[in-house]
Amino acid sequence: ARALWEDLGPSAYSLNLVSACGERSGLGTYHVTVTPEGTTAEGTTRWSFGTDVHTIPDLFEFIDDADSGAAQLVDVTYNSNLGYPETISVDYMVDAIDDEVCYTVKRLRPTVPTE
Repeated sequence: ARALWEDLGPSAYSLNLVSACGERSGLGTYHVTVTPEGTTAEGTTRWSFGTDVHTIPDLFEFIDDADSGAAQLVDVTYNSNLGYPETISVDYMVDAIDDEVCYTVKRLRPTVPTE
């Protein structure tokens, strides 16, 4: 999936990122804009504040970290056309509560880079 994203994914895009599950900072919904000049992530819900994950490469890195043994359960669905993760569910300790981390990518749209 990562290779598909690297081959076909746009260099500039916008998306809505829903950060849910567990008791942690960064919960909420964010409108993310990625351009060659940088990335912005604006909270769109009243509880959105400070997420560390913004871009599709950030999501792939998060998946890699969880898959490397940090988590007991990692479940990801990928977009069949571009390869980006559409849903991510990570449970660090299956027998514990509120340690889960979930992300959902919605409305990913390529944008025209500004020149």
